Amino acid sequence: MLARIALGAALVFLVTLVTHPWWLARLLGDSLSKTSGREVHFDSVRVGLSMSLSPVVVMHGVRIANAPWADTRRPFAAVEEAAFQFAWRRFENRWVVSHLVLRDGEVNLALQADGLRNWRLRDPEDRGPGHYWFFALEPHRASLSFVNAGIDLALNTSASDLAAAPANAAPAEPLVNRVDFDGAFRGLAFKGSVATGAVLTFMETDRWFPVQGGAEIEGAKLTLDGRAADIFRATQIDAGVAVDGSSLAALHPFVGRRYVEPRVFHGEGRLHADAGRYALSGAQARIGGTDLAGDLGWSRNGERRAVSADLHSDSTDLADLLWLAGRGTPLNAKVTAVVAPTSAASAAHGADHDAFAAARDLDADVRFDARRIHVAAAPVLQSLKAKALLADGALSVSAFDAGWAGGHSTGTLALDLRQHPARGEALVETQGVRVESFFAKQDEKHRVTGALRSRVALKASGDNVEALRASAAGTVTVSLSDGTLPSMLDALMGLEGGKVMRSLLSGTEALPLPCAAATADVGQGKLHIRSLVIASANTRTTGAGTIDLRDATIELALTPEPRRPGLFELNKSIHLSGKLPKPQRSLIDRLTPLAGAGCAEGKP
Repeated sequence: MLARIALGAALVFLVTLVTHPWWLARLLGDSLSKTSGREVHFDSVRVGLSMSLSPVVVMHGVRIANAPWADTRRPFAAVEEAAFQFAWRRFENRWVVSHLVLRDGEVNLALQADGLRNWRLRDPEDRGPGHYWFFALEPHRASLSFVNAGIDLALNTSASDLAAAPANAAPAEPLVNRVDFDGAFRGLAFKGSVATGAVLTFMETDRWFPVQGGAEIEGAKLTLDGRAADIFRATQIDAGVAVDGSSLAALHPFVGRRYVEPRVFHGEGRLHADAGRYALSGAQARIGGTDLAGDLGWSRNGERRAVSADLHSDSTDLADLLWLAGRGTPLNAKVTAVVAPTSAASAAHGADHDAFAAARDLDADVRFDARRIHVAAAPVLQSLKAKALLADGALSVSAFDAGWAGGHSTGTLALDLRQHPARGEALVETQGVRVESFFAKQDEKHRVTGALRSRVALKASGDNVEALRASAAGTVTVSLSDGTLPSMLDALMGLEGGKVMRSLLSGTEALPLPCAAATADVGQGKLHIRSLVIASANTRTTGAGTIDLRDATIELALTPEPRRPGLFELNKSIHLSGKLPKPQRSLIDRLTPLAGAGCAEGKP
């Protein structure tokens, strides 16, 4: 019996000696102080096994001075307790700390741009890859800071016990910690506070924790309420999110001065994130005078990215969408800006640069429907609907419908990016557009009216927008029916002096315009008008010519044919030349009238 008691006592003494060695704290502290060149102290160090038989190292009274090149006013570590639970397996050739407990104290991490780290104690000059992965953290009244000079990041966090769980906290997932944080990333200052569960997971755990709170930068604030997991790698999020603000100018370190113009915005939805896939469902947003609702998605599979969007709007302002896209001030309302010639330098750059390279590695499925749309450069635009699909380098735009001036333009577009150069074709048909909408400020008697109908069919090739535009070739047909035109314009176009004088004396009036039509070919940056006819009640005018789309100039000859003889008629043709929209007008020797396809006997 005495032998058994002695053996038991010996085993207890051996276990105590191994798991609670009073000599280990002093030995470890002295060794690390010598190798690191700074003071390292532990009150005690205990080793053992967890309930799952994983190795555990528990340190009390940890005091480690900071590296001489770091902020020496703050220690590297000063905590009452640090408990490391290790996994038996290694992960990506590193030791795994599957669970870390920090209690009552602070840890200040610093990483220089050259790879020097203040937490390397055995070999302070080691700039190689990391030796440990940290999977989860359980903080108790502990603060953690991290300075990464390589990416210009400074982060300060402080965890404290929640005085009471938020009223809407889920009982099954108690919010027990409050984490306050602030810092700066590339000059962008941020701050925030979140309530979380007991354990925060960073990677490879697939364990969720509740989170509720938000973050803010100057001019904008983000809030979320839900849960997250493995936030540093294979991020998982399932939370309601909302963003509010009046400016995104603070983002200038990342996007330049794109958002200098202030604009009130609000957005909310349910965010789902999992292994490189992000989805915002049930989203609702208002930016300036624009409202948006629908679903958004983004994902990456290897080198390919995928974007999806299904958005609806009761009212949209293009200026708001351009601001949201970071484009700043919208288009300048001048067509000449669109057709302005490209400089030699930019043309040379376009020849060498594949502007569609990124699109070839992107898949997209986008649907947009705006019941009302406002475009300052095109006030007649009323609504817009489109569906675009980009898959494996093939782009197709279908269900395109632009409502404008009382009518609609519908069509399709296809662009094959798999070829070099890219090849595309487009078909747009318009009907029901009222041309008087373009002259809304004019008196009815002084404006042209009628229903516009057109068909545009184009093909092009090129590896940038400029090349596609320059190579566009196809046909354009336009007709106007059931309209009117001012009698003065009809008299001037018909070169009828007597009718001009009558309009001057008695005033202009609206004359019937049963039909007007034009047929043109597009090629080499020019619109070649093969046939033009304007068949009014008094005059039938035909012509042909060219419009240079690159510099917005026109060369057009018109020959009038009065339907009834009149006084002071000029047997001439009209020549229009020069810069649009106000070309020079002159009279030339009369040309033979053309057949004027599109209107027969003055009828549409």
